[in-house]
Amino acid sequence: MFQYAEFQSELKIDNPGYDLDSRWGELSGVSQLVRLGFGTFTTDQLAAEMKKVPVAKWKKYKQTKTYLLREYPRLSDLLRVRLVDFRTLSFTQGGAGAIVHVVAWQSDSGNLEDLSRIRVRDRVSWHAPALSVLPFLTGKYRGSGMQYGTGDMAYAQGNRGRGNNTHAALETFSREVTKLTGPSVVEFVIEQTFEHSDDAGRIWTPIPHSSYSIHYLAKRAGSKVRLTITKSNSAKQNDSLANTIEI
Repeated sequence: MFQYAEFQSELKIDNPGYDLDSRWGELSGVSQLVRLGFGTFTTDQLAAEMKKVPVAKWKKYKQTKTYLLREYPRLSDLLRVRLVDFRTLSFTQGGAGAIVHVVAWQSDSGNLEDLSRIRVRDRVSWHAPALSVLPFLTGKYRGSGMQYGTGDMAYAQGNRGRGNNTHAALETFSREVTKLTGPSVVEFVIEQTFEHSDDAGRIWTPIPHSSYSIHYLAKRAGSKVRLTITKSNSAKQNDSLANTIEI
């Protein structure tokens, strides 16, 4: 059972000069909450106060944290820093019909550096195309497939707080698409979902509201072929952008 005297003792081991009466101490929110002892606060309240202290700072108060974790086992899960507020930071039309998509996220602790152990990547996948579409696609898109990464990296560190994607209009199409005739339309779709891992990449979990469809369309427009790429969030109707180029 939690005892405030034991809490004081562990805190003094970590920082012999710590002033428990100060309202400005590094753990003042925690110490003020628990000073009346067991039964006067909940585990959730304790976790909320502990998460206000930067993860790096708890290295200094290792004994104190270990004691609290021992007395309140549920803290281990409640204190896990989580990636939250995943969103589109910017959607812009790039050159040659490309879409440049910048995404961002935050830490639920309010301190982005607390996500230094988190990895973020995106998973893209596509189905095998219809036979009528097959001649107009480049190599790897001529069958079903899946790949992982973010930009030109295998993953991004969570404390970067953002990731960049560029989708080219001719990313999936081969030059054969310039031979389209009449009313023919060629369409191809890639699905993208962002994922995060907090165990060095052993297990990856989809990030809520981070799934997108990337729709490629080609059709004849007079003497040229018009390529249109549209990227849209599966859960947020207004989170989308299209771009077009004629070749």
